[in-house]
Amino acid sequence: MALVDGLEPQPQRGIVQVALDRDALLPLIGTLGTLEPERAAELFDHDSLFDLEAWTRLECGSGDQVEVAITYQDGRTHTATVRGGELVRLPLAGGERAAALHLAPNKRARVGNAELGAAVVLVGDDAPHGGPVGLVIDAREHPAAFPKAEKDRIARIERWYTAAHTVMRATDAGGAAQPAPTAAPDAAAPATPNDEEGR
Repeated sequence: MALVDGLEPQPQRGIVQVALDRDALLPLIGTLGTLEPERAAELFDHDSLFDLEAWTRLECGSGDQVEVAITYQDGRTHTATVRGGELVRLPLAGGERAAALHLAPNKRARVGNAELGAAVVLVGDDAPHGGPVGLVIDAREHPAAFPKAEKDRIARIERWYTAAHTVMRATDAGGAAQPAPTAAPDAAAPATPNDEEGR
């Protein structure tokens, strides 16, 4: 969350993939690229970056909401309603690409550079792929706005922190997502073999 808030990405279609150069290979790949461009491209594609998450940024004010439906490769479709100011985290395992992501804002909300109220459907290569963090739907105000009172500021940050560390247990289409019983592992934790193998 700190990385995304610091960079303030503004993806055209509303979604950005967040990855980590955990082995510090990018400088070496850049150097190799001046000597063996094809080998450098191969290393970059397969060995350089570890996918952490897919992050969906919404323009969604107080009182607005976006209906989210993610369809997995096995045909399951899960839904969630994300309201303005909220941060919701859905499961999407490492190595797994969603079959489709459907984002339907109300008439005053926006996804990426789409028109206000326009639905966005991401399929195929445009669909998000996951990691230890999964899929994050971010409907907070950008740049982040904080109350003047210290107590209120702390409460807001605590809500965001809890949401960023809690995977929502998605329900079948037609039901709202619910928090999972336990918090998900921290995104900064080393990946395990299961993380990279996906579902």
